[in-house]
Amino acid sequence: MNETKDSTIFSEPEQRLAETLDGDAAAHLAAREYAKAAENYRQALKIRQKLAVDEPEAFAPELAKNCADLAFAYEALQQNAEAEKYYRRAMSVYEQLMLQKPRTYALDFADVQSDLAVLYQQTARGDEAEELFLQALAIYEKLAKNQPSVLAEKQAFSGKRLADLYMDTERAVLAEPHYLSALMYYERLAAQEPLSFEFALADVCFRYALCCCCLEKDEDAMAALEKARFIYAKNIAEDACSQAQATLVAQEIDKLKNKSAPPKAPQMLPEGSWEDEWEKDLEAEDVFGKRFGSLVERLRDRFKRE
Repeated sequence: MNETKDSTIFSEPEQRLAETLDGDAAAHLAAREYAKAAENYRQALKIRQKLAVDEPEAFAPELAKNCADLAFAYEALQQNAEAEKYYRRAMSVYEQLMLQKPRTYALDFADVQSDLAVLYQQTARGDEAEELFLQALAIYEKLAKNQPSVLAEKQAFSGKRLADLYMDTERAVLAEPHYLSALMYYERLAAQEPLSFEFALADVCFRYALCCCCLEKDEDAMAALEKARFIYAKNIAEDACSQAQATLVAQEIDKLKNKSAPPKAPQMLPEGSWEDEWEKDLEAEDVFGKRFGSLVERLRDRFKRE
């Protein structure tokens, strides 16, 4: 039996243990027990670090994924420095793997880029987040030529987050095309799986409408808001979140309607009426009388009385 086969046999129990720890960590994540999940991922990572030294080609992909999973757990615990550390480590391993098999690992690399971009976005590191989102989207777009259905959700999510970033930094012009792209993907996904993607579609419609309002594209904003309202209305009886979102959408629709309504004509006094009354008052009291004080106050009082 050669050395490679020996090492593989001896590594199998450890590999199974690492996989068991992964499963336990996933269960803890689902239960929002993030500290326990992080501990499981740390134990699995120690095993995989050892295995990757002996068999890097076999275990480096698992090591990279383990790092990304641990980073996510740290992010959930708001331990952002640790989360960044392990996202960066996962990216480094995937970069090395891409040198040999770029098509195999490019998607994993882009996913970690997107995850780290979200972390940066949430911690006010907008420039770094923007760069990573753009890089991830470029990879998704390239890979989507061969597997569009697989990439649609990733393109929609990262595009929406990048658009949100541009809106947060008052760059609505840059946000608009990314919201439109996300809308296109979510509409496609919602048509196939409405239960999974309709709420995401409604959310992007609402965000895109706010972007259009900033750009004074009121017709586009209204169309997007009506689409969002239709989706939330279907689920309002069963979902409290839908009710809250529907209220926000209705408020924005009212704002747009009031904005587009013709302005009311100012209330005008009959021509010459105020001058006539002014002359009458002058006969009864001094120009600087206590009742009116000034012409502005007098007119204001007249409007109130009418």
